[in-house]
Amino acid sequence: MGALSNPGAARNMVYNEVNVYNGAGVVAWTPLYLGAVVGPKLTLVTLKAMSPTNTIAFRTPGDTDQAYITCSAVMRGITLAALGNNLWTQFILWTDAAGALEVYMEDTDNYTIDVIGYIN
Repeated sequence: MGALSNPGAARNMVYNEVNVYNGAGVVAWTPLYLGAVVGPKLTLVTLKAMSPTNTIAFRTPGDTDQAYITCSAVMRGITLAALGNNLWTQFILWTDAAGALEVYMEDTDNYTIDVIGYIN
């Protein structure tokens, strides 16, 4: 077993809830720019999202993996969830170097997305 190297302390570990989206869903992979909140850099971000009845998925821009599937019975890890009853669900994923994600929403109902913390 090889030794683990310590790359040093993270520059920023922030817990600060900020709303980044509140509006009608967009039924396509769409950029969600978080650079104003997390900075324009590669960031491990924790989000929470809420909608009355719908499914939402996130991915890092440039990733062509199709995590999204329109079926609430099939959940594919920490980047896809069936939202409902206005309950919050949390997600953890990487932004790109500009601090952006892509989001896919099941329909045009209202969605709310908040950043709740990040490390970069």
